[in-house]
Amino acid sequence: MKKENSFKKRKNLIIVISIIIFLLIFVLIFRQPITLLLNSYEWEASKLQSSANNSKWSCLACSDNGKFVIATIYGGYIYISYDDGKEWIENSNVGKKYWISATCSSSGKYIYLIEEGGFLYRSSSYGKRFDPITSTGIRLFKSITTSNDGRVVYAAVSGEYGGYIYKSKDYGENFEELKNSGIKRWKNIQTSKDGRVLVAISEDGYFVYSKDGGSESLSIKVSADDTVLTDVSLIDDGKLAVISESTGYLYLFDIYLDKMKKLNETKDNWSCVYISSRTKRIIATDLHNYIYISNSLDNENILWEKKSYDSLSYIKDICCSEDLSLIYLIEENGYIAYSNDFSNNFVKLQNVGIRYFRGVDCSADGCTVTAVISYDSIYISTDYAKSWKRNDNLEMNDWSSIKLSSDGKNQIVTVEDGYVYISFDNGENFKSILYPGKWISSDCSGDFSVIYLADMSGKIYRYSPYADKEKIQQLYKEKSKYWRCVDCSRDGFWAIGGCVMDYFTIYSNYGYSYEEKTYPGKMYFKDAALSADGKVMTIIEFGGHIYTSYDYGKSWKKRYLYDRKYWSSICMSNDGKILGACEYGGYIYFSNDRGKTWVRQESAGKRNWSSICCSDNGSIFYAVAYGNNNVWIGKRK
Repeated sequence: MKKENSFKKRKNLIIVISIIIFLLIFVLIFRQPITLLLNSYEWEASKLQSSANNSKWSCLACSDNGKFVIATIYGGYIYISYDDGKEWIENSNVGKKYWISATCSSSGKYIYLIEEGGFLYRSSSYGKRFDPITSTGIRLFKSITTSNDGRVVYAAVSGEYGGYIYKSKDYGENFEELKNSGIKRWKNIQTSKDGRVLVAISEDGYFVYSKDGGSESLSIKVSADDTVLTDVSLIDDGKLAVISESTGYLYLFDIYLDKMKKLNETKDNWSCVYISSRTKRIIATDLHNYIYISNSLDNENILWEKKSYDSLSYIKDICCSEDLSLIYLIEENGYIAYSNDFSNNFVKLQNVGIRYFRGVDCSADGCTVTAVISYDSIYISTDYAKSWKRNDNLEMNDWSSIKLSSDGKNQIVTVEDGYVYISFDNGENFKSILYPGKWISSDCSGDFSVIYLADMSGKIYRYSPYADKEKIQQLYKEKSKYWRCVDCSRDGFWAIGGCVMDYFTIYSNYGYSYEEKTYPGKMYFKDAALSADGKVMTIIEFGGHIYTSYDYGKSWKKRYLYDRKYWSSICMSNDGKILGACEYGGYIYFSNDRGKTWVRQESAGKRNWSSICCSDNGSIFYAVAYGNNNVWIGKRK
């Protein structure tokens, strides 16, 4: 009997040891911590809908290489792509306008737009910011064009009674009337790369050209009374121009020989035309959605390749790279489309208006949520992210962070290269504080009485908005650091500042005392989080690990030991038990044991996560990512 019991004990021991070995092997193979299934959250997306797709597109322009593209909606926003049209950013800093013409320099740095019945607008920052040009006043401008360097600008007036062409030689700062061209109802205008040659078409069928920057000009009547000119394109050196005609022909005009010839013998309803300076080939479209591409104009006989474009709406405009390897078009009431195989195939873009979220935060109960988007606006929800309201009380900026008070009524938002703004009334009114700087991060106490701010290339500050005289205190005066984050406890007594170096700083006594924690290896501390009382602390390393402390920062332990990750943001419940962290180019992770073990949140997907926050009790999480239209909501199962 004893032998039998002994055998059973040995058998059970072997089973237990086998299970332990199996679990250890499982961990080593899959390199993931083991946690209970009850740790999981259900994730769903709350979409900030873009107004771009299936819209009334009005203007299109691109750089010479086709990598930079700008498109506008008539009665809407400006949309910009920096990567061959693959991803688009919605620019709303001047609001919704009735855009009718756009042009850009060869690099895309300088952009000029026309608002119907309003001002001209200019950007000198690749479309990150637009400002009105007020020197011309409000006129009925119709078309605008610029030289390759963006310095010379021509703008033509139309309207019921017509007007002059205006010229600027200083990037749109000042304009002069070109009276020599006369008063006409101008329809389209183009210039050569140096701004010396000018061509234009008018509503009454005239083609006007100048070889000396508009000082002297000549005009030719092209269209008969029963048809109109629709578009004109000029080669970079200003020698050749192509003109399109509705219910008519395509024409090639030699500027220096003053000679015009037809390019086709069959009439068509031509809508737009483009001539490539590098290949000397022409692209033309008609109202039947056919695209025509010619062989080189150096050939004696001009031949055309005809291709169909599938759309219920006609092609409104086209623009191309100089070698025609990239072709963009906009539909009158539909999509932007592009081709990177010389128009053999076009891709209709579904992702116009994606957003680059920089920060997200929520109130203590998770009901109020706010998010900031780089070079866009602030968005707020007061119903657990079910619906969203865009806050346009501040101009568009390169927003870097946003934080809310516990009740969600007070906001602090930072600009990476600008000011810090605070609001005490749910974002209805903001005021700027401090000087312009590279403000990268912020945090506040629950009652909003203590605010911490990090300048990326300078100092950390503590700001007291409710003091008799608003008090600003600079912390850690010894030297400047490359700060990347600052976070504080619920009462503001404790705070952590992280650097792009090998150390981070722990502040106590509202910043009057500090202790520097050094870790060799040039670490990049990206974000931090604290429990309400400051006892539990955590900080993440971008391209590294998660570190936790349970004794007010006196001692630290490295967590998630299996591999390095590009951690981008971390948050914590009030009691310090529940943590959420996200990685750039990866997943969201969750811990319910103060960061000792973590579980990957598969349902949220693999994304370029940028920021995460949670309610005080950790029952609800919000997360945002670069290049995504959604605020993601994680709720405990």
